[in-house]
Amino acid sequence: MKRMKLIGIIAVLAVIVFAACDLGGSVISVTGVSLNKTATSIAAGSTETLFVAVTPANATNRNVTLGSSNPSVATVTQGGVVTGVAAGTATITVTTVDGGRMASCVVTSQSSIEMVRVSACSFELGRNLGIGGGSDNTPVSTVTLTSFYMGKYQVTQEQWQTVMTGNSNGISATPSYFSSSPATGEVQGRRPVERVSWYNILVFCNRLSISEGLTPAYSINGSTNPNTWGTVPTSSNATWNAVTIVSGSTGYRLPTEAQWEYAAKGGNGSPGSYTYSGSNSIDTVAWYSGNSSSRTHEVGKKAPNGLGLYDMSGNVLEWCWDWYGDYTSTAKTNPTGATAGANRVLRGGCWNVVASITRSSDRYGDDPSSRDSGDGFRLLRP
Repeated sequence: MKRMKLIGIIAVLAVIVFAACDLGGSVISVTGVSLNKTATSIAAGSTETLFVAVTPANATNRNVTLGSSNPSVATVTQGGVVTGVAAGTATITVTTVDGGRMASCVVTSQSSIEMVRVSACSFELGRNLGIGGGSDNTPVSTVTLTSFYMGKYQVTQEQWQTVMTGNSNGISATPSYFSSSPATGEVQGRRPVERVSWYNILVFCNRLSISEGLTPAYSINGSTNPNTWGTVPTSSNATWNAVTIVSGSTGYRLPTEAQWEYAAKGGNGSPGSYTYSGSNSIDTVAWYSGNSSSRTHEVGKKAPNGLGLYDMSGNVLEWCWDWYGDYTSTAKTNPTGATAGANRVLRGGCWNVVASITRSSDRYGDDPSSRDSGDGFRLLRP
């Protein structure tokens, strides 16, 4: 009798052990993994989250690792958050711990500044074009330029704030006079930044270049790190005036006066032969005293010129690299203006000036420390 009870107990224990193994001990293997996208584009400095799906959903070990083929372009956290670092391409790969299953997404990190390529050329600097009136800025000279990239739009208030927040140079991240009340249907942050000095822009350019992994263009006292430059001057300053452009640098910078004028004219020949940037009719392409309602407007609301550049006539004047000086008649290649002076060049006219000042050939100058509600800028890269 005792033997029969013992056999029964053993049988029951065997059933319990088998059930336990069946319920908790079997392994369900991973058969695949995927990402919600196979390709995506983000701006440098922005983020996007990629979502991972492991199959089957009830796999025993659903752990994965994520990595970037090029962290200098885009990074990724183990939670799938991708951050654009600099312009370029990187592949984000997810790998399952169980079985090494893989999936990938190609990430194109783009600059926050939209650029337009301007081909190499020769043109007449100072020549007034079209039928909109005005005269040449003399003496006219033949200028040859190598190709470059020009900002499609004037730098906006939101772009300025993003780059300049936290700067150590005492520069406001929200400097604009027109900081509220945009025109109906327009976006405040997309209005051009103004009340920025030429000195302020040197800091902006290098900060933006560094954030995107580019070689900064400007050097002051042998340093391209604006954190070492000190507080931005509020009057003309010999040290900051001695700024140099680093040879071979890839970063953002101001256009030279010649680069600006050629880009404003829209390229060689028609559709480049206009008085204003893109038209002989100023109201088609520019915000000026006759139509602006005494304020700036969101960039890109007027028609572009033949190169696809907006607002090169009107809205805000645009700082250039050059010292303001007299023209010469000799032919030039990639000129950078006078070697010294009191004022830096401004081009393009603005919201509160008459039509003649918005002509593509017209020029103006101001102290590099000046911060005016009509003064903004656009960027160039070589």
